[in-house]
Amino acid sequence: MLKKVGIENLVIQCGAGKVICSLVPEGLKNEDNGCFVEDDCGLKIEFFRYKKSIQENMQSATLIIGHAGAGTCLESLKLRKPMITVVNDKLMDNHQTELADRLAELGHLICTTPSQLHKAVTNKNLLSPKVFQPAKPNLFANYLYSKLGYVVED
Repeated sequence: MLKKVGIENLVIQCGAGKVICSLVPEGLKNEDNGCFVEDDCGLKIEFFRYKKSIQENMQSATLIIGHAGAGTCLESLKLRKPMITVVNDKLMDNHQTELADRLAELGHLICTTPSQLHKAVTNKNLLSPKVFQPAKPNLFANYLYSKLGYVVED
């Protein structure tokens, strides 16, 4: 599906968990910086456990696919990158689902589950997300000051 939408390189942070993928070379250790493979359809894939920062990877990405953590979502939105959040639908009381669902409702990203990821990649709304307007940190304080009679400059 990635090749169908023009993606030729895939970078995967697989963390410390057990990677269930026949492409990952046996023995990928936690301290490994990464390994490269090419799948049968020509998709170039890089795997790595951890990096100090994935900022550079996110900046150069055409599409970000990640979990629905607040940091991941907000960084993608700040970078104005199309994003698919994949929520674990097997968890109860999953706060990540609430965030992802709301951002999807607002048109900022696509929210899916692992079993539906293949469909999300070809979602027609994926590459034209609504721009996320960053918060105005002084908005509430300025409102309070104005109610107290202080002159507030924006």
